[in-house]
Amino acid sequence: MSGSAISDAAGVGKIITDMMMKENRYPRGFAGALTAASAVVGPIFPPSIPMVFYALISSTSVGVLFLGGVVPALLMCTVMAVAVGIMAKISRLSD
Repeated sequence: MSGSAISDAAGVGKIITDMMMKENRYPRGFAGALTAASAVVGPIFPPSIPMVFYALISSTSVGVLFLGGVVPALLMCTVMAVAVGIMAKISRLSD
């Protein structure tokens, strides 16, 4: 949300983790791991703080960097969503 992995995990991590654990939907460890893994997408998905700093330092176009970050970020989000969906389905089957 902010473009920084640490601030994404720390800022909204507690709220998101509590929501995932509400009504025993997800175990504490899985909720924490998912929050940490999703925070990694922050610096890649535009707009991100590291991309803007890199553009300023290297005189690279911010727009080009943003376009370069969209595909990897969407791929990471898609793979994470599929993995969570599979794990949720497996955990429902084992209940």
